[in-house]
Amino acid sequence: MGTFTVFSELIEQELVQHLLTLEENMFGMTIKDVRKLAFEVATRNSIKNNFNQEKRMAGKKWYYGFMARHKELTLRQPESTSLARPKGFNQPGVDAFFSLLMKICDDEKLTAAQIFNVDETGCSTVQRKCQKVVALRGKSQVGGVASGERGINTTVVCARAAGQLVPPMIIYKRKRYQDELADGAPPGSIVTFSDSGYINSELFVRWLEHFVKFTG
Repeated sequence: MGTFTVFSELIEQELVQHLLTLEENMFGMTIKDVRKLAFEVATRNSIKNNFNQEKRMAGKKWYYGFMARHKELTLRQPESTSLARPKGFNQPGVDAFFSLLMKICDDEKLTAAQIFNVDETGCSTVQRKCQKVVALRGKSQVGGVASGERGINTTVVCARAAGQLVPPMIIYKRKRYQDELADGAPPGSIVTFSDSGYINSELFVRWLEHFVKFTG
């Protein structure tokens, strides 16, 4: 008896564990993130639902029902945490990384011209407070990775290898695109926008296609 739930008890438990794992690794999910995740899980698994197809996320009613069913979860304000701390930079980690890198290079017979360093950098102007994330109820401290930059963010994604440069992707924080945004950009650059000014899953796929175009 009771109201209809979109997911089975098993799937909801998997969602709970996923949310807690992300929070433990300093990447806790906001309310909107959880709603988007629920929509994606339902869509990919062909689960019947009444989620908002236009916004591509579960409704607030589903979210509050989900939280009510799982009392171990609560909404918390994370403390800004330096990225260097959760990364746990240490000698064993460095050794393991380069051992794996050498193995891949040997197995695939890669040269320096085929190994690209891809990175993104952001510029912002106003310090932003961390959003509340879903965490374990009763936990004394909740951390969240925060940018050391300040303000409205503009992201630039770059790649290079052995002196070869791939035209960058420049991501502005905007709702609409204007041709003037590309003024002065390097030839071949992708100039685009997102709601946050950061790269997202859709833009990342577009970046990969752009990368293959110039390196394939």
